[in-house]
Amino acid sequence: LDDEPVYVRKLIRTASLFYWSAYALLAVAVYRAAPFLVEKWIHSKTMDAATATRMLQILGMAALVALPRSFYVSLLRGLQRMEFINLIDVGTSALQQLGIIVILSFGGGLFAAVDWLALCFVLGLLTYMLVCAQFFSFRALLPGFFPAAARRNFGFAASMIAISVLSMVHMQADKLIVSKLLPIGVFGFYAVASGAVSRANLLSGAIAQAAFPVFSTLSQARDQTSFLAQYRPLQDLVCLATVPVYAAIVFAAGPLFTYLLNAEAARLLLLPVAFLCLGFYMNGTLQV
Repeated sequence: LDDEPVYVRKLIRTASLFYWSAYALLAVAVYRAAPFLVEKWIHSKTMDAATATRMLQILGMAALVALPRSFYVSLLRGLQRMEFINLIDVGTSALQQLGIIVILSFGGGLFAAVDWLALCFVLGLLTYMLVCAQFFSFRALLPGFFPAAARRNFGFAASMIAISVLSMVHMQADKLIVSKLLPIGVFGFYAVASGAVSRANLLSGAIAQAAFPVFSTLSQARDQTSFLAQYRPLQDLVCLATVPVYAAIVFAAGPLFTYLLNAEAARLLLLPVAFLCLGFYMNGTLQV
């Protein structure tokens, strides 16, 4: 930013246009495809098609804000201000889980929980936008297109898009499969369990983000010996420190879901939670 401030702002505006355009296209696609998905894909035995369609539209469009959100996260990573990323992620996750607990504890309906989830997604995005605006200004975040900036970063951007798509498939494929195999009510239980278990991945993510500036410096200097000397103990830390966290989740799942849902749901979720913990643990070992 200090070396080429004009170019950096042009790059940010061009990337902002790409991310928000992609979000708009996908959001429209989800909204229009929701009735077809409810009819052909989702098994809804306890919910009418109109209600299921509305729920899918709200959750789908809200979940897609992860796309522009990843853009603002990248800006803060480029500035090496990981403390903001960790604070926002932990804060929004805690707010989301606390809200769901309160809603379910007071007998709130399904749409109350869905609306709360959607609101938390949007609040997280707005928080990232406000923080980034403090470093770059609101004008620098406005979408725009600058061909020179696009050409200069085309190769890198194409590689990052491929990585992002593969990561999304890696993290969401289970939900796609389960949504086809199970009724929507049971799938809702699974989605709640998956969301709860995924919060443990914040630990490995925080460790990786804290090491990002050092790794970037060593990589740029091509100092492989020092790089590996930093990497190996950090990777061991992630692999060992997260084991008791996921083990505790497996033991706590029964009482927690009995309180939040019911005893039958807690019994059904016991094995899925164990597999989710294993899967998220393996995913966490890839963070560093």
